[in-house]
This record gives sequence, C-alpha cells and structure tokens, in this order.
Amino acid sequence: MKGKFLGFRLREAREIRNLTLSNLADSLSVSKQAVSQYESGISQPSPDKLIRLLKILRLPSQYFTKERIFSAEKIGVPNFRKFAAASKSAREEVRTKSLWFAELIQVLKNYVNFPKLNLPDFDIPDNFKEISNGMLEDYALQLRKHWNLGLGPISNMVRLLENNGIFVTRFSFDDKLDAFSIRIADDSYIILGNNETTCVRSRLDAAHELGHIVLHKNVTEDDQKDPQNHKKIEEQAFRFGAAFLMPMQTFSKELLSLNNEFLVHLKARWKVSKAAMVKRAFDLGLLTDSQLKYFYRMNSGKRFQEELDDSMPLEEAVLMKKTIEIMINDAGFDKRDLLDLFAFDEKTIIELLGLQTDFFKVIEDNIINISVKENGK
Repeated sequence: MKGKFLGFRLREAREIRNLTLSNLADSLSVSKQAVSQYESGISQPSPDKLIRLLKILRLPSQYFTKERIFSAEKIGVPNFRKFAAASKSAREEVRTKSLWFAELIQVLKNYVNFPKLNLPDFDIPDNFKEISNGMLEDYALQLRKHWNLGLGPISNMVRLLENNGIFVTRFSFDDKLDAFSIRIADDSYIILGNNETTCVRSRLDAAHELGHIVLHKNVTEDDQKDPQNHKKIEEQAFRFGAAFLMPMQTFSKELLSLNNEFLVHLKARWKVSKAAMVKRAFDLGLLTDSQLKYFYRMNSGKRFQEELDDSMPLEEAVLMKKTIEIMINDAGFDKRDLLDLFAFDEKTIIELLGLQTDFFKVIEDNIINISVKENGK
C-alpha cells in the first residue's frame, strides 16, 4: 500500500458515521484499545482489518492516506449555538463534516477562482466582553454599507454570504445545534441545518453565524465551554444578526403595530419571523417587557408554526453546484475523476456540496447490442 495510514482519518470517519470506539471495535473484532491505537498512530490495522474498515466506514482506500491540506493550527474554534444542549458526539460529527467540507473547497481552489472573503477591517476589541450593544448595531450597519445593501430587506441571505466569500452548506444534524460556523485557514464557513427549520429561522441562523465570524475570531474554546461566557457570545451574535437583517433606522419606522395581520405583512417583506421582529423591537426599546411577555404568552407553542412558513422555501447554497458544473463542463473532469480527486465517499460529497442524490449515477451509453440469429444463422 502506498502512503501511510493516518490515524486521524480513522477517528474522523468514525465520528462522521456516529460510531463509538466500542462500536467500531466490535465490528472489527478487536479491542477498544486497538482502535484507539490505530487512531493515535501507535499502530496500524492489518490488511484484513483495513479492508474491513473500508467496508464498515464506506470510504475509498485512498482516504486513509490523504494528508490534510491545512494544518491543525489553522483550524479555528467552532461556534456551537447550544454547546451544552448538544451531545459531544453531535458536536464532533458536525465539526468533522465542516473540516471535510473545507477540504473539498481547498481541492477545488486548485481549479476555480472563488469570491474572496470580503469583510471590512472592523475595529473590534480583542476581549469580546468589551463589545457593547451599540457597537454591535454599528458593526452591522458598517457591513451593510461595505456590501452596498442599503437599509432595506435582504432578498437572499445565503446568496449574499456566498457572493462575499463565505462558504455555506446545508445538511442535517442534531436539531439542538441549529447552525454552526468556523474559521479554517483564511476562509470562513457557515453550516446550516435543513431539518426542522424554516426559511425565516434559517436566515436569522445565517446572520447569527455571520456575527460570530465578524465578532469572535479571538474567542477561545475555554470561553465557549464557560456557560456565562457562552451565553454572552451567543447574545452578541444574535443581536448582530438581528441588526443586520433589520436595521434600526428603517425597521423601527415600519413596525407600526403588533397586530398579527400587520406582523405577517412585515414578515413577508423582511423575511424574518414574527417572534424575531418582536424581540428586535424590544431590543430597540420600542416595546415594554410586559408587551414582549404578552406576545410570547399568546404565541407559546407556535415557534415553528407561523404564517407563510409553508410558502417560503429554504434559501439554498448554489456556489458549489456551479463550481462542479464548471469542473465538468469547462475543466474537463468527469464524475469519476471527481471521486478520485476528493477521496471521500459519494454520499458524503453529495451531502456536503449540496448535489443531487443521484449525481454520481452513471448512465451507461456504451452497451454492446447483441441479438439471437434467426434459424441459427
């Protein structure tokens, strides 16, 4: 076998498949310690165990010898919405998928020119605790000006992020996580969920994660693990995201009533949930605490059941689909070339890049036609 078996690849594949050390050890008929040694690089699986691993984990053989394109030092601290609520395995799975998504991007960068990350040079305190609400409002306004958005509704949040150099993908994961973002090397990535969510909620998720990218590059893993610090970090990202989607200067002038019919009208215009609009109004001092509590009381249990949700489809990431089209139509790759290039399994590539589920299905067009001779001639 050419190349060296890389233990971290086994660990990541196990996390992606949501297997524990014990699960994998049982499937291989080895001890848990043996699998741990494979992953740490102390020992390597025998050829027969390697073949078994490929079948269990459903990965191509070259996967285990593929070096990481970026170093571990280039991987930033992940931003998990509900750090304590989600299980460790759920966090590990989505983090690993984000690393694999980043690897696909790095491979594609050898062939296509992506939009460059386009963020202004914000003057943000190194210590996140020094960021005030007024600063959050100002940063959101600065970014709108930098992206020439004006002060009205944003038509497509995901497309806006992709056009400004932020890589976005969408796949299913633990619903306790909501969304996820991370910096890797010089790039920023946002992962959005596609289960148990709505268009308006997902747009705010995207704006929230944009807030993390803008505000929290100096946040440490210890900060994230501390409940009080994590709460503060999340509140800042939410306030930024809401300010970005609903600028104070214009939104405050449009919120003329809390009448349900009027809120539905504003929801159609701003593409933000009624609950988010009411919370934004409260943060801007337009509502009293009792008014906010009254709204929540009247709408309890309706978090995912607002008007218009069924008629507003999720915003889809399109950059990767267009990139793959370019790779095939302009760069001369066929689909089998892409499988070799990426060295991941078909299902994972499809999921991370947002491709059609039958993308790698090859239609045989070179079948040899034969027929039976008549009368044996």
